[in-house]
Amino acid sequence: WDRADAGFVALRAASDAKAARAIRFTLSDGQKHAFYGYVGYPGVLGGSAPGKITSPLTITSQGRASDWTT
Repeated sequence: WDRADAGFVALRAASDAKAARAIRFTLSDGQKHAFYGYVGYPGVLGGSAPGKITSPLTITSQGRASDWTT
């Protein structure tokens, strides 16, 4: 767990700003899924040893999502 990780820093900044962001996921088969939404990321840690560390994340989508494969 590294709180300085670029992904975690970006999630926290988006959550703190309470501003909509463009979100894109790339799936293992190469398909992409994008939408506009609000990030809720309190950065609270969960889980227990020796399991995985977890942290709740909520993304509330605004409008229609787009999907493509190229």
